[in-house]
Amino acid sequence: MTLLRHLADLVLGIGDDTEAPPAAPPPGTARLYVFHGTFETEEQALAYCYDAPDPAHPEPLTRDLPGAYIDTTYVDVLWGKTNDPALRAYFPDPIRDQIIAATEASNTVVLISQDAFGGFGFRLNDTPHLTYLGHWDVVRS
Repeated sequence: MTLLRHLADLVLGIGDDTEAPPAAPPPGTARLYVFHGTFETEEQALAYCYDAPDPAHPEPLTRDLPGAYIDTTYVDVLWGKTNDPALRAYFPDPIRDQIIAATEASNTVVLISQDAFGGFGFRLNDTPHLTYLGHWDVVRS
């Protein structure tokens, strides 16, 4: 890249859109990033998060989050209108109640652990299929 192009990219805000890795969560906790959306079937939700079209291309979730590398080993998909028991396994009551209230119009909640980003910097955003809700630090079990 030429110096002139690099300067133009900086002025226009074009270029590397990843961020530095966030600080580690407090000791004894895990940081979970929460997304929600609606899929017609559980199979569609799972395919969106886990099924790469081939070894040279990432899963649709990863493609739709270009500012993040995602190891899907650390992604959990909760599908169905009754996510309360599953969310209870991850979040204490006050947080769980907030997430349920925010996602009541959706049938899918996707949880991504900070470990999924492999220590790289990342930027999260809504995708065509999921809305980014935020992150919470929870006690590791």
